[in-house]
Amino acid sequence: MASIHSQLSSLDSIRLLHILPGADNADIQAELNVYEAGDVPAYEALSYCWGAPEPSQEIQVNAKPFSVGPNLFTALRKLRRREFKLSEHHGHQPSDDDLTRYTFVRRRNAQPSSVEDQVRIVWVDAICLNQKDATEKAHQVKRMFDIFSRARLVVIWWGDQELDVVKAFPILAAATEEWQRSPKIDREMLRLRQTSAPPGYPSYNDQAWTAFLKLLDKDWCDRVWIIQEAAASSSATVVLGDLEIDWNTLSAAVYWIFESIKRGPYIVMDDTPQKVRLRQALRLLNVSTIYRSGHLNHERLMYWTLITMIQGFQSTLQVDRVYSLLGLLPKLHIEPSYEVPEIQPFRIATRQLLEIESSLGPLGLVDHRQDFAPEATSTWVSIWSNPQVLRYYLNYPSHLVIEPFSASGPYQMILLPISDPTSLRLAGNVVEGISLFSDVMPEHQDLPEYAYSLWVEPINKFFSSEAVEVCQFQGFGDSFSAIINVLTVGRIYWNTRHGMETDHVDAALAFTNLVRRGMNTFNLSSHAVYLLEDFKSVTVGACAGRRIFLTESGFLGLGPRILRAGDQVAVFAGGNTPFVIRRITRPQAEAGDDGTANQRYQFIGECYVHGLMRGELAARWADGTLKMEEIELV
Repeated sequence: MASIHSQLSSLDSIRLLHILPGADNADIQAELNVYEAGDVPAYEALSYCWGAPEPSQEIQVNAKPFSVGPNLFTALRKLRRREFKLSEHHGHQPSDDDLTRYTFVRRRNAQPSSVEDQVRIVWVDAICLNQKDATEKAHQVKRMFDIFSRARLVVIWWGDQELDVVKAFPILAAATEEWQRSPKIDREMLRLRQTSAPPGYPSYNDQAWTAFLKLLDKDWCDRVWIIQEAAASSSATVVLGDLEIDWNTLSAAVYWIFESIKRGPYIVMDDTPQKVRLRQALRLLNVSTIYRSGHLNHERLMYWTLITMIQGFQSTLQVDRVYSLLGLLPKLHIEPSYEVPEIQPFRIATRQLLEIESSLGPLGLVDHRQDFAPEATSTWVSIWSNPQVLRYYLNYPSHLVIEPFSASGPYQMILLPISDPTSLRLAGNVVEGISLFSDVMPEHQDLPEYAYSLWVEPINKFFSSEAVEVCQFQGFGDSFSAIINVLTVGRIYWNTRHGMETDHVDAALAFTNLVRRGMNTFNLSSHAVYLLEDFKSVTVGACAGRRIFLTESGFLGLGPRILRAGDQVAVFAGGNTPFVIRRITRPQAEAGDDGTANQRYQFIGECYVHGLMRGELAARWADGTLKMEEIELV
């Protein structure tokens, strides 16, 4: 098959697809033209999900056959200019009376004009990029944010129209009205556990909510690239069959709904995949709205928000998790390449983020799902692809912590020079080894009440062991304080919501008593049950996918799933938290003259250690009783 791609004449050149007008059932005819930077005409950029490649469909580009996937084929056919005829469509179509009441939606070609006879100029990645040329693709990928930001319109293709989509519009209309009237989220409102829909919204048992959830349940919301595409757009529209919905209105409305009534029962669904995808859509719409409004102008919040969010999205190639964020994180200087080892872009990005922030916060992203071999390297690098776990990142700059963690006190990160790019050399100290640890706490965030006892089983088992029961825990306060601080990783969000220290203690006591005698809440008052639910929510967010552990001298902590006896707790300059590391031994031939250079460590992950979170070790650096050492992470 002859190629449709002529050579790009310069690095700033771009190809654009000219879709020729035609009837819906006619063959798709198009031209692919190259433009220099100063001669680019107004164009639209298509944001869509590639989907399954088969069965492929054939279109004509420059009078040559070209195969595209079925989803793109349908999108091109719908986007092509043509005279609108209602008789061409089958099934129920919303009447114009259903739509005219809403300012944010219109029917495509509802008002035919001369524009329908014009060529439509669109940028489409699968066609405008030569997917077989790795060098060209790598360069053009770096320009993606610029391509979408310069488009006069970003067209978001959500597929064919669902029959009941119009039923969701009253919800979007109510949310839009609220958003326009008061664009600031009332923080008090976020704390409500609403059992009925707010005024102006359909009741929660109305079919409108089912239609609303279905509207957001799209494969498009799973793609890693759409984060950048949605955020870059200055003007965008969602195309759903013959309907066009204004993206700014949709994203603002959904953001408002999610923030204001996210605890409402409408969000509870039995279909777990749909629930996960809904979360993806909400996160995407949330970030898109915040990014374009400028609210995420704090550099650290931006990279944390994007990288933690991106882990739940789908990517055919893992390296695209880095490349898809380059336009949103301009301080990352990485040349895209699809011919390098998978880990390399993540390693470069992590090192650059460490240098940009001058702290070890980016190491908090590491969450090894499986243990690794003794010879494994780059263990301090996360590939940003863990399943989305709704738990607390200890290094996240969260408002949920009254006082941010400061394990290293005022000491800034010391990134020491090293010739091996797979290693990281830091300054700090090993505190001591881990001697006991619990089973891994489950990660499921939606355990029903009757199954919650399964979640606390590892907690009960650990604290019931004889070795732990007789232990005098290190750190401030009594044993009860140590246990509660570890189970909540120092978070007292639920306490700030109620503003009562007695509630904090009562909820913690109720929880520990229930752990001992089972999770039956029958004899508790409604207020106690309410507080207990808050406390349980915090412990799940803190402990999911982690293990409780005890060190050799009695420090109680919460750490990564793969930790084991003999692993070490360490504090590094620039670290908000301690970290768990694993000692390995170099071959003697690689050791330094003094014999100490042969000690290196694999990086296990961040941890919470009661008694080491507020600069306790840093105080010893300051008074000279402890000297920092060089520690190499491989």
